[in-house]
Amino acid sequence: MLVAALFPEANNVESQAGDSVETGITGIGRVALSFAASIVVVPTVGSLLNYTSFGLRLVPMVVSLIGIVVVLALVATRRRQALLPKDRFVVPWRSWLTRLWTEFMRPDSWTDTALNVLLVASIFASAVSVGYAVTGSNPGTSSTEFYLLNETDDGDSPTSIRGHSCLR
Repeated sequence: MLVAALFPEANNVESQAGDSVETGITGIGRVALSFAASIVVVPTVGSLLNYTSFGLRLVPMVVSLIGIVVVLALVATRRRQALLPKDRFVVPWRSWLTRLWTEFMRPDSWTDTALNVLLVASIFASAVSVGYAVTGSNPGTSSTEFYLLNETDDGDSPTSIRGHSCLR
């Protein structure tokens, strides 16, 4: 939402002497700035909440981030409506989905078909792995183990490490 509030206008393409020059921010630039803004905004909110009476807990963090998103959405909407419809940034969902559907359902070669199947299988495997990690782990049982996998020259386990006794 921060990027949408800062850059509501579309990317312009100007022709100068046969060359097309893009002015403004591109779609890839918007995605990169969105990730960067998230990396900056979320820790900043967490740091500010840490110094309040609410502390750094889940509910205050979620409520604060929702509030920021709502405010930024209102600002972005107001700035976008102030522009002419032809100057507004529009995400070309239909062309992207059409291109994606064509690429997956009507591939050009057997290699493209194999890569598409591999991509879908890896996405499915990743989703299953994340699902298992979230639901299958038992947070009540945690343990830490320490193994000393070293022996002294005579084959015994060491009794001291740099002046500290290992035996009590």
